[in-house]
Amino acid sequence: MTDGRAPEARRRKVAEVVARELTLSILDGELPAEAPLPTEREMMDDLGVGRPALREALRLLEDRGVLEIRLGRNGGPVVRHPGTADFAAPLALVLAFQRATLDDILVAREAIEPAAAGLAALRRPDEAVDELRRSAARILEAPDDHDVMLRENAFFHARIADLSGNAVLRVFIDSVKSLLEDASLTVDYPASRRQALGHAHDAIVESIAVRDAAAATEAMRVHLVEARSYWRDHFPALLDRTVRQSL
Repeated sequence: MTDGRAPEARRRKVAEVVARELTLSILDGELPAEAPLPTEREMMDDLGVGRPALREALRLLEDRGVLEIRLGRNGGPVVRHPGTADFAAPLALVLAFQRATLDDILVAREAIEPAAAGLAALRRPDEAVDELRRSAARILEAPDDHDVMLRENAFFHARIADLSGNAVLRVFIDSVKSLLEDASLTVDYPASRRQALGHAHDAIVESIAVRDAAAATEAMRVHLVEARSYWRDHFPALLDRTVRQSL
């Protein structure tokens, strides 16, 4: 008996190969960001594949954030570079199936983000120190302003991830931040806690300022452990939420 699934399986395999070839062309700069892809006929001829396999490959690349399908008269597939959001969404899905909780995410953050602070101390440019100091100062100067705290806290951690100079750490830290974002918005800290957060940021900055990687690593670790402890003491139900509840 003929297996009707065989042609479809072959097409998918060809589509994966085509998707890989197009991805490599984009990575090599042959197809820059915002560039439209060649016509369907040109790609079929160039890649030596049929229309079904090519369209399947384009669908795969769209799902992976490597292409954007634009509508309209001049529409069609356009090259884009995947960002953190393209990683965070599937990561959240995997964690949901693993029954991960927000507490699990915070524990992982304690293991990952201190390394970024240590690298930032060694690699940061001089002007970055003033940036981070101003961010910490804005929290301390406005302890009653919840929005300032949220904005500066997000900036501070993202900037340190950037300053680490490590793309893997940056992607993971940004993804973890996005997983915690909804929960963070529901927490209204008292002024005393916001000031404590500002002082913790200040301690991290001063270690980065003198390029003391060990001190920066430890200051970030202490900051994150204290933050999780505060959530555990004041919002235990929030930490026990599964990632599934945030989807």
